[in-house]
Amino acid sequence: MRRVVSHLSALLLALACAAPGAAQSVEYEDAVAAARSAMMVRPEQALAHSVDAYALSADSSTPEEREGAAITALWLQAEALQRLNRHDEAAPKANEALERVRKFEPGSKLHGDILKARASINGVGGNVPQALEDLHLAHNIFRDLGERRSQAIALQNLGMIYWRARDYGRVLNYYEQASEIYPDDPILSATNHNNRGNAYKQMGDYSAAETAYSEALETVRELGNKVLELRILTNLASAQLLVGKLQEAQDTAELGLQIHEQGSAGWHKFLHGVKAEVAFSRGQRERAAQLISRTFEDVDIDTTTWLFRDFHQAAHEIYAAVGKHDLA
Repeated sequence: MRRVVSHLSALLLALACAAPGAAQSVEYEDAVAAARSAMMVRPEQALAHSVDAYALSADSSTPEEREGAAITALWLQAEALQRLNRHDEAAPKANEALERVRKFEPGSKLHGDILKARASINGVGGNVPQALEDLHLAHNIFRDLGERRSQAIALQNLGMIYWRARDYGRVLNYYEQASEIYPDDPILSATNHNNRGNAYKQMGDYSAAETAYSEALETVRELGNKVLELRILTNLASAQLLVGKLQEAQDTAELGLQIHEQGSAGWHKFLHGVKAEVAFSRGQRERAAQLISRTFEDVDIDTTTWLFRDFHQAAHEIYAAVGKHDLA
């Protein structure tokens, strides 16, 4: 059986916000600051704050201030929505922000950040050519501005695109470049280890994948970032399953579900998928069918993102094994 390959996408990288060129009201600045602060760990709160920021942008004193503030708020909304897996809602926000920033401040860090956000949305949605184009443009903007951290993020995101294309050698190359450009950021380090783990897993080196995920997990625990911890636990459980450590995989998934109860933007679906595969590996077919149904609960099967890719295969095999051929 092909195993779940869930991972930390670019959607999980720390936000490097580009502020509008002119000063804004205290209320607006507070809303933007609150959105940025909540983005990684409470994206639903980040969305609420960014909506408030958009409304407050109308209070800016000049047309230039209003436009810069509105574009930034739209970008933050797109970032929050994609982190909530609400990609259909995120895309129009990013498109509007990009159209406006091209006229308002082309070549700015804000321009690059919006391109990077739209690339993540398009990558998840399957529009890979547009995602690649946006990421290369964003990378070049960051490089020209000397924004090395953002440049490293763009390189990591390029690596994620090639991960989906199964070009794992290129994935590892992009992550090596990213670590050389900006080696000291703990979030980027965690992402680097996590996504190297993804590449190793797809290359069949499951022990190396488990080691990489464990290193990523250690870093995010030091940061106290429960959202990132949850995603890495999902990947670690999958790697443990692949090396035959069924009880460890089960325990890791259960720990992830405990974190989910504290609030985690819906990642529990993938944890149930991992548990389904553990149950199936143990010969618990009916239990596996119950669990995999929770992965696809309230999900439109015809429009799932690539995050569900391997769960479709797992569901097919599980449902076929229990005689539910219509579902298979």
